[in-house]
Amino acid sequence: MEALTELWLDGNSLEGPLPDISNLINLKIVHIENNRLNGSVPSYLSSLPSLQELYIQNNSFTGEIPSGLLNGKISFQ
Repeated sequence: MEALTELWLDGNSLEGPLPDISNLINLKIVHIENNRLNGSVPSYLSSLPSLQELYIQNNSFTGEIPSGLLNGKISFQ
């Protein structure tokens, strides 16, 4: 699945922490909003080299947003 460029899992009532998707190095767009995901927002998301858009709103994430996601390279919602 390394060739995957978009991941759309929004509004699926997913629960628990976000599974490790750090091997999906070609992801450009990730939609995981409107679920019941919890735990911290993984810092590896800022290391995905192709990531341009990340939508995580309306979940139950805790803690701080990793600083790498706030550098302006990623459209963060």
